[in-house]
Amino acid sequence: MRYTKIENKEQAEADGFRRAMTHDRTEEEMEKMRDAFIASATKNGVSRKIAEKVFEQLAAFAAYGFCKAHAVAYATLAYQTLWLKCHYPAEFFAAVLSNQPMGYYPPRVLVADAKRFGVKVLPPDINRSSNCYTVEDNAIRVSLTQLKGMSEEALESILSTRAKSEFNSLRNFVLRTDVNQTILENLKDVSHLPRFSCAQTKIGEFSVFVARTGYTGEDGFEVISDAASALPLWESFMEQGVKPCGLGARDSLRLEAGMTLYGQDMDTSTNPFKAGLGWLIDLDDGDFVGKSALLEIKRQGVRRKLVGFKMEGREIARSGYLIFKSDQDGSDIRKDWCSHA
Repeated sequence: MRYTKIENKEQAEADGFRRAMTHDRTEEEMEKMRDAFIASATKNGVSRKIAEKVFEQLAAFAAYGFCKAHAVAYATLAYQTLWLKCHYPAEFFAAVLSNQPMGYYPPRVLVADAKRFGVKVLPPDINRSSNCYTVEDNAIRVSLTQLKGMSEEALESILSTRAKSEFNSLRNFVLRTDVNQTILENLKDVSHLPRFSCAQTKIGEFSVFVARTGYTGEDGFEVISDAASALPLWESFMEQGVKPCGLGARDSLRLEAGMTLYGQDMDTSTNPFKAGLGWLIDLDDGDFVGKSALLEIKRQGVRRKLVGFKMEGREIARSGYLIFKSDQDGSDIRKDWCSHA
C-alpha cells in the first residue's frame, strides 16, 4: 500500500487510515488528518509537495472508491448487462422490470428507456399478461401485478382460471375469478379488453360502448356513444393525434381479410357457402336451426359464389354497377351486375 511506503507504517495502521478516509469527515477533521499525514511523510524522507499530492489523491478516492475485487466484479456485470441491453433489449428490460424494486431507477424511467431503444410496451391484458413482465413479438407486455389493487390471491385466481380457458368478456372474467372492485374498475380501461368482446366504459368524460371485435380484420376498437357526445368525442380523438381514414379504408382492410359485411356484401338471400364462409359451419355439431337447409345446399353444390374483383384505377365500386366482360371480338357484353360495393 502506498501509504505504508510513504509513512513507514504497519499494514494494520495503513488499513485504519483507509477506513478513516472512507467515513464522512468535517473539514476540520480532514485538515487534522492531512497535517498528520504530511508530517509523517516528510519525516520519512518524502518531499512535502509529493506528500500533499498523494493526500489529495487519497481524499478524492475516499469520496467514491472501490477495492479492486469490487471494481472488477462491477465492470464485468456492467459489460454483461450492456451486451444484453444491446442485443436483447426487450428481454433485458422485461427482466429488470420484473425484479423491482432494484437499483436507482423506478419503473417509469426504465419504461421510458425501453421506448428510446425502440421496444414497444404493451398494456396489461387479462388474457396475455402474466405475473411478471413478458416478451411478446419483441415487445414488452406489462405484468398484471401493475394493476392497482392486485393481490397475490387475485393474481393466482386469474392465472389458474385462465389456464383452463381464456376470458371472452368482462362479465365472463367477473364470474370466473375472485377479484375486488378496485381491480374491476381498472379493467374497465379498454386497453385490457380481450379481443372479440365488448364493455360499457368511459373514455375521458364520455360514457361509451366499446367493442374490440376486429370489424376491419385488424385488431381495433369500435366506439359507440350517444349523439350529443359524438362530436366532442371525435374532437378529443383528433387532439390525441388520431387520423381519420374513412369507410374506404375500412372496406379495403376487411375485404383483404375476406371478411364479408352483412347488409352490404351479404343478406338473408346469401347462404354461408355462397359467401365463402362454409368453413365456419360445423355440420357435425348436433342439430341446430337451418341445418337441414345447409345440408341440402351442400349436397346440390354451390351454383353462385361471392367473389372479389379489382377496380382499374381509383374508381369506387358502388352497388348496382354493371360488370362487363369482353367477348372474343372485343365488344363489351353485359355479364352481371355489382349488387354490393
